Amino acid sequence: MPSEIRIRPDENFIRWTRNFQKLGSKPISPAAVMEWELATEILFDLTQQYAHVDSGDMKRSGKMHMERPGANSITGVITYGGTRKSDAKPHWKHQMVDYTKYEIARDGQHDFVARARRSAENRLQKASLKALEKHIGSERW
Repeated sequence: MPSEIRIRPDENFIRWTRNFQKLGSKPISPAAVMEWELATEILFDLTQQYAHVDSGDMKRSGKMHMERPGANSITGVITYGGTRKSDAKPHWKHQMVDYTKYEIARDGQHDFVARARRSAENRLQKASLKALEKHIGSERW
């Protein structure tokens, strides 16, 4: 007959696992939402700093907002270009600001989104951890 060793989690591990499962379905705490909003604002500000400015249209077309599709999710959204009409030069007056994707595709100094993301990477990671800490801290263990 083979020998057998059974390893069972202790009660603390089981309790923590149950609490993490509850935490996943719990609404995100306001403190965690504020952390993520702040991180998104910092990233948006960096995209504004790094946006290549010729006419200023692309930079002015930048927008940021938060999406909350449910109580337990949050997404920061940054957009550039789109339907905003150019107002920088008379001969561009009625053209749409739709060249953002081409600027980003040029890479290097023109890809202002990648440059901003690289600059904000540590801040975004810290914000994720802080948001998680605040969310976990709002739970009674």
